[in-house]
Amino acid sequence: RNELPYLLLSDSKYFLTDALRLPTFIFEGERLIKRMALVIRERKIEKVFYPVFPPDQNASDVLKWLRISKSK
Repeated sequence: RNELPYLLLSDSKYFLTDALRLPTFIFEGERLIKRMALVIRERKIEKVFYPVFPPDQNASDVLKWLRISKSK
């Protein structure tokens, strides 16, 4: 629908969250996953960016890491 250039994963029942033991918190009675970035290649988690701080710098941190890892 949004024509995103990447896949999105919905984990509304927390199956993946629980299997990977991802950090969560409760806010106003709702379970939420803490902010993080996962780099997944060939079905393997290659890198985890957590905690995300400062949040406004996370995208540039991930892009920098991707550029460096690509050149190796």
